[in-house]
Amino acid sequence: MNTRLTATALALAWSGVLLAGCTERPTEPLATTKPRANIGPLGVAGVTATIEHENVPLLYTGQALELSGGYTDLNGRPVVSWEWAVESPVDAQYSFSDATSQNTTFTATDPADYVLTLKVCVQGETEEVPECSQPAVDPEFDEARLEVHAVVNQLPDAGITVEEDKTTVQVGEQVCFNAQSSYDPEGGPLEYWWDFGEGFYPFGENTCHTYTEAGEYTVTLEVRDEREDTDQASVNITVTQPNPPTPQEAIQSLMDEVTTLVSQGQLGADRGDGMVTKLSAAMTSLNNGLTTDACKQLKAFVNQVTASIKAKKLSSATGQALITSAQEIRTQIGCA
Repeated sequence: MNTRLTATALALAWSGVLLAGCTERPTEPLATTKPRANIGPLGVAGVTATIEHENVPLLYTGQALELSGGYTDLNGRPVVSWEWAVESPVDAQYSFSDATSQNTTFTATDPADYVLTLKVCVQGETEEVPECSQPAVDPEFDEARLEVHAVVNQLPDAGITVEEDKTTVQVGEQVCFNAQSSYDPEGGPLEYWWDFGEGFYPFGENTCHTYTEAGEYTVTLEVRDEREDTDQASVNITVTQPNPPTPQEAIQSLMDEVTTLVSQGQLGADRGDGMVTKLSAAMTSLNNGLTTDACKQLKAFVNQVTASIKAKKLSSATGQALITSAQEIRTQIGCA
């Protein structure tokens, strides 16, 4: 009987020790969170590897790419070191302005598909500031990766086309050009600069020009890509002095002007009909070789226009223009 009580007491005592032990067992600390690193544009921090660029990052050889490292650590521990490197290709030529700084620039010497890495190391649990190369002091780190496609910039190709293939024009006649056949091998945008003999100006992909003097001219197009690389194309334009109209053509033009003035209400029909009659008679005389008669009829036309101006039936400016044209015809046919 005593033996059973002793066993029971021992069992109860042992249970108490176990219960006491469970009650007093300390709570385990929360697991620390590893920091995350990112590669992003200057001034940007986060947990996702990013870089400020359209679509897939594209870099020209010799062009510096700005990079900035960032990280988040829920425990708020400071960064011990930043380490920039190229994971691949291992045999390519490249450089970092500072491979151990938070901010750096990457320059690819060789064209290749690069995988850049950023290793961010933060302080471990000890008071001592660790180096990432000394795991004994328990540093913690994370890496971010970024793919960069480096290519050799190719020169743009300039192409110039004269609309309607009109490479011979007269003074005062407009000629138009386009650069639609120009292109950038990388598919980038182009700037279009045109020189019509007075220097280059940015007139756009399509432009027109009017020459005021006869001569031989070289039109030059210069295209510029995003890297300011250029290419040029040229075309020659011949500008001629237009032949003066014949006296009959000039008289017909005057008749048309008078008819238009009547239709627009700027000249009465009776006066307009009289002017057209005199011009028509001058035309007939010229066609028959009667120059003297044509001179008289043109003079009569001038007198009628002058009378219409004085009577305020025709504006002075419009009438004077008609008189000047008629006098030029008289001079052309040799009137005294």
